[in-house]
Amino acid sequence: MTQAQLDSQIARITGESLTEIHLLGFSLVSDHHDDLEPATVQLVLDCPFCRCPVPYPGLASDGSETMAECDRCEVYFPFDPEEIYVLESDNRLADAIGTGEKTRRHWPTEEPGHREN
Repeated sequence: MTQAQLDSQIARITGESLTEIHLLGFSLVSDHHDDLEPATVQLVLDCPFCRCPVPYPGLASDGSETMAECDRCEVYFPFDPEEIYVLESDNRLADAIGTGEKTRRHWPTEEPGHREN
């Protein structure tokens, strides 16, 4: 079905003008959901030395905090949970860890380095 056919059918059914229906921007939805894959995301934080994203290490088996590791700088470092962010890796960013390329999606509301006591 073309866009013109869709607009015509909706205009006929609703009684609205073809111009009004076209301005509303109706579109077809694909029946093929197989090609829609969710984006792969990874929790990361920035190395304080090279500023490159490194993988979030998670919690230790006893629930305590662990240190993050930067393979590039060959160091372990402590971090604040507010420094963790999502790195989308469904495109060239999949190889971004350790290269300095990144896209941030933050959820903390505080400014970096500012902590309320």
